[in-house]
Amino acid sequence: MLKKLLILTGFLVLVGCQNHLTKNPAPTQACTTDLDCAKKGAEDGDVAEQVILATRYNNGDGVPVDYKKAVYWYQKAADKGIPEAQYDLGNMYSDGRGVPKSDEQAFNWYLKAAKSPKGMAPAQFNVAFMYSHGVFVKQDEVEATKWYMEAASNSRDYRDVAAMASLIIGQSYYHGEGAPKDIQAAYAWFYFAKLIGNKEADRSLNIITNKMSKKQIENAQITANQLNEKYHFTLGAPFPVMYAKTHRS
Repeated sequence: MLKKLLILTGFLVLVGCQNHLTKNPAPTQACTTDLDCAKKGAEDGDVAEQVILATRYNNGDGVPVDYKKAVYWYQKAADKGIPEAQYDLGNMYSDGRGVPKSDEQAFNWYLKAAKSPKGMAPAQFNVAFMYSHGVFVKQDEVEATKWYMEAASNSRDYRDVAAMASLIIGQSYYHGEGAPKDIQAAYAWFYFAKLIGNKEADRSLNIITNKMSKKQIENAQITANQLNEKYHFTLGAPFPVMYAKTHRS
């Protein structure tokens, strides 16, 4: 029996996103160390340096851990619409680091980052998680699945997050919670979760494959090809099946 996912839905995704920011080059002789550059750049309004400095204070990287200073600098960049900072600020509120713990503030900052044109997969995953579990917002599995699909779409920059989201979507289709009960769609999502590195998806895929007819598997592979056209998990169709065969059995 395929059990509901437990290990991945017991926590929010808390990954650092500062590596996805583009730094402005430091002026010649403006600073002597990376830390000095981060401080000077942050004080001069460089949003990338503000996030980097905040992350240093958050992690104790070259400075004593200081969550209040981390929040201060994340807030500076978040207020300027930087999705990485918005996401990290959401993490601070979620954990109560440097600020009073607030699921409302966490959700609001995650949602801002999730809606950004940049497509912040970790923020999208956390919005999905909060809808799925009714954290601050009313529980809504359909809305959760929508946001998990957004997170799954960014397999290039956030492969682990996209793989987790794809696995959960597969679970949603298999159990009919947040999506129509559809073993063929579940197969397709489990396949892509496995493809981009989720080991649990391999086990789930093996279990449901043993329950499917040859025709169901063929149709599931058609579904996977169609999903790949939308989400670009791989270059080219992953399965050599004809699109004309769209009937299900």
